[in-house]
Amino acid sequence: MSHDIRTPMNAIIGMTELAAAHIDDKERVADCLKKISLSSGHLMSLINNVLDMSKIERSRLILNRMRISLPSLVEQIAEIMEPQARSRGLEFEVQLSGIVHKEFYGDTLRLNQILINLLGNACKFTPEGGRVSFCAKECGPAQREGWIHYRFTVSDTGVGIKEEFLKHMFEPFSRSRNDSCVEGSGLGLSITKGLADLMGGEIRVRSREHQGSTFQVDLEFEPAGDEETGMEEGKDGEALSESGKLAGLRFLIAEDNAINAEILCELLHMQGAESVVRTDGVKALEEFKRSTPGTYDAVLMDIQMPEMNGYDTARAICGLVREDAGGIPIIAMTANAFAEDVQAALKAGMTAHVAKPIDVNVMVAALLKAIRGNT
Repeated sequence: MSHDIRTPMNAIIGMTELAAAHIDDKERVADCLKKISLSSGHLMSLINNVLDMSKIERSRLILNRMRISLPSLVEQIAEIMEPQARSRGLEFEVQLSGIVHKEFYGDTLRLNQILINLLGNACKFTPEGGRVSFCAKECGPAQREGWIHYRFTVSDTGVGIKEEFLKHMFEPFSRSRNDSCVEGSGLGLSITKGLADLMGGEIRVRSREHQGSTFQVDLEFEPAGDEETGMEEGKDGEALSESGKLAGLRFLIAEDNAINAEILCELLHMQGAESVVRTDGVKALEEFKRSTPGTYDAVLMDIQMPEMNGYDTARAICGLVREDAGGIPIIAMTANAFAEDVQAALKAGMTAHVAKPIDVNVMVAALLKAIRGNT
């Protein structure tokens, strides 16, 4: 694990030093920044895996209950994985089979995590010219009365798995000799199995070395009724990193970390928005009290701050006796990124939650949705 974390960190530190040393060479600096960004994303993925594995092992990971459209979920996963497969020279197939119940209740994030982990591995371990296939099928009756039984199958024509490794493949940090040239923490399959177990499901694998692998995940879900589904919101984030999406808007930022505040202000400025920063909850509350109603379109709230934390600040703003206090969108922007942190933010009166490190597409989509929903 130390090696896996230090590898992208070495790239980030080294490329930062190279960029500083060649600050006048625009192309060299741009190349360094691109590699820093890629390494940062990989490091973030490793950290998320470690944290997820820790919560799974301690039985502290909480599943959300949200309405899911299976066709939309499969379509969105295909949109994520198809470019990755194509870039590796692979054929990518997606199939829906026997789907009678299209909507159900489950945790979109964790179900995506299971399927994308398996599809990502299939793409990584399949040589150019190979094939990766993904099938979602509704099976026979579920064990729980009235529930739906789905089977998700991921198959590839890749390098396969040695027979002696099959019995260890779901153990944390275990990696086959076949993975030695592939980056990763050895936690992906452990997390996948842990999530499947948490959902009351089962995961099976068939594989032979040099003949490919097939992973099969059986899960049961509570069916949803006929009311409108909310699965389409992910499409709001398309191309939102283009400038000007927040033109004319003004935000109050509560953030005690100067670097984080600078990053957030610049991201908002690039989108055409104005912002005012206050360095703790008390100062943010006082600024909101002093401002004329309608001055701010939303409040962007850090959680861990001195004097008054984000939850208490949000409650205090919502409780003010003024026309915009009860309705102004308050968006949590915090490194507290687990499901229970999202619920705590909503319980405190906040409108939405955006996890740090901030993804500009996710941030802009959340802000637009919150502000439009308030008009």
